Amino acid sequence: MIQELFPPRLPARYEALGTSDILLEYTFTLRRNISKNKFPARMSPQERRSLADSIAQKIEQMQFGDEMYHISFDEIPPSEWRYLAERDFPTRLLSSRQKGTAAFVSRDENLLILLCSHDHLTMKVSSPGKGGSSSYPKLFFIEDALEESFQFAFDKQFGYLTSDLLSCGTGFRAGVLLLIPGIIILKKFDLLKEMMLRHNLQLRIFSPDSVLVEATTKASLGLSEEEIIDSATEFAEEIVDAETKARKELTDILPLEIQDRVMKSFGVATHSVLISLEEAIGILNKLLIGAVLGILKIDKTNILELFYLVKPEHIRAFTGENLPLRELDMQRGKILRERLTE
Repeated sequence: MIQELFPPRLPARYEALGTSDILLEYTFTLRRNISKNKFPARMSPQERRSLADSIAQKIEQMQFGDEMYHISFDEIPPSEWRYLAERDFPTRLLSSRQKGTAAFVSRDENLLILLCSHDHLTMKVSSPGKGGSSSYPKLFFIEDALEESFQFAFDKQFGYLTSDLLSCGTGFRAGVLLLIPGIIILKKFDLLKEMMLRHNLQLRIFSPDSVLVEATTKASLGLSEEEIIDSATEFAEEIVDAETKARKELTDILPLEIQDRVMKSFGVATHSVLISLEEAIGILNKLLIGAVLGILKIDKTNILELFYLVKPEHIRAFTGENLPLRELDMQRGKILRERLTE
């Protein structure tokens, strides 16, 4: 079972997060397609499966330094697929499922190789903290190894061809996962927008009250890998500086209001019997604020882990039972009460 390969807990890569509490993670993605083959969306399930198997055979011969698990999505039940999709937070490459697709996932979940989904080959590497900016060479190591057996689709004008025009060119994108409660609570959106535009990035906010955001480069067409990496790293440096100042401002002008918001959420989380997923995510965002501002004596990684554990398939894996909706809400309340009062 997938749940046995990747137990319901925080992915192991976050163990190296350390004291970083603004810049949580770097993510790099590389897309490639094999020449003289249709894009996966235009393939039949049999064609996708055949090509995925051919690529998988070559990947299995490679030495990564990490233990890799080969997963055929045709062979796993819907519940295991949903569990994997829940663990793909925050990049959500596993947002759609079609027959004939497959993946390789490293044991610590920092490396994902997706076969015949939107493109023939989508590789993602994630690594925590500031040091994560140096993790991208692994993608090009895989590309070079596979290029010995496959010719990648390339055009003199558009570069490497992908199913998404903006991802053509290098086929490479960079992103950062950020924890920015100061900027969001103080509504410094003009500052954030100005930085995003200057570095040509786009922003994803995970829920209406989320203080976790993901910023990714908008396009790879017309840009070199170095320019894309520089955009992400320079933006990350600027946002860390801006958020550090915003947090100081926040604690100077709204100390009681922030403490009240955090402690009320803590009270709800530790005393509720039934909690919906939407309510739990809202609560965890406020507890994350409390953890990084020192209001709560809880490590931020414990809160980050709860973002996984409150999701439906994670609760089912954690309890070992196929629970209906009402019992999921009950178990979610129990998990929060127990984990936050340990």
